[in-house]
Amino acid sequence: TSNDVPQYRQPVEAFVAAHTGDVRVIDIGGSKESGRDRIRRAVAEGPVDAVFAVGAQAAWISREVLPDVPLTFAMVIDWQRYGLGANASGISVELPVDALLTRFKLLLPNLRRLGIITSDQASSMTLADAGAAAAELGIELVREAVSASEDVPGAYRRIRSTIDALWMIPDPVVVTHDNFRYLANRTLYDDVAFLAFSENFVRAGALLSVSPDYATMGSQAAALIDRMVATKAAS
Repeated sequence: TSNDVPQYRQPVEAFVAAHTGDVRVIDIGGSKESGRDRIRRAVAEGPVDAVFAVGAQAAWISREVLPDVPLTFAMVIDWQRYGLGANASGISVELPVDALLTRFKLLLPNLRRLGIITSDQASSMTLADAGAAAAELGIELVREAVSASEDVPGAYRRIRSTIDALWMIPDPVVVTHDNFRYLANRTLYDDVAFLAFSENFVRAGALLSVSPDYATMGSQAAALIDRMVATKAAS
């Protein structure tokens, strides 16, 4: 796992319960250097038949250290850009944007202008798909770009009077603890619907989310790992 966070624990726990073999859980702690060391130490303790990587950093480092070991990943945003190789498979964390916006529109029928704060770390595919899907639904996307996490409050203030809702997409620059708390409080005060990408954010103050079931992602990953290991053994 890239870090010990609640969103990562659910797929890991489900994977451990569903997988048929022995599992060693390694938290790389958000560090490339310590992550490489911890994976190498795990390999030294015994053979590794496959890797289940939870989070982008875990996936990228696992592939770097163990390039020939079958890899399954989850919770990797915009996974295509990491070049994880032919012997990798995974479960996408991103739901189809048109399905997300359709559900937002069903729940908020008066939604006309949807704000979104992004950095260059946001998925370009998500943004492109969002523009097309929003146009189909008669929604105008009001996008405000930031280059650093501390720019988010100012970006929201610039658009708050022109939007009906604010959509927080997975973006490591924008989505920090301080920014979430600020946006949750300010949107409530401004009567702007706050739409998130995880039910954990709804528990913490967002209005609603449409998100994948993280536990199901873990059990799906276990099935993928078992299949990949069996295929490799047969070849």
